Amino acid sequence: MRTALAIALLWTLCAGTVARAVCVGASVNSYGAKGDGHTDDTAAIQSAINAAASAGGGSVVFNVARYYTTGTFVVPQGVVLCGAVEGPFDVAGVIRRSPPSPPRY
Repeated sequence: MRTALAIALLWTLCAGTVARAVCVGASVNSYGAKGDGHTDDTAAIQSAINAAASAGGGSVVFNVARYYTTGTFVVPQGVVLCGAVEGPFDVAGVIRRSPPSPPRY
């Protein structure tokens, strides 16, 4: 696991387009996202994504906040979502499944 993580990190820092993706661009807050954990930010985030796509690609920046969304996003090629990651995370809606039981012989 550590080796895979190290390889992924090295690839991210040294390879192609991913290494050139810089977290500089339009903030989702500029498109109306509140990030307060209560307001539905789905439309504002998709608007920021669409604007980056219309400009030929670029970064959509998420400032540190709790973005509440109720839908899915379409992220076209050339658009990068970036921002800081901080917890705690609201995972109450995530379904946790137990691993399957081993077969009994």
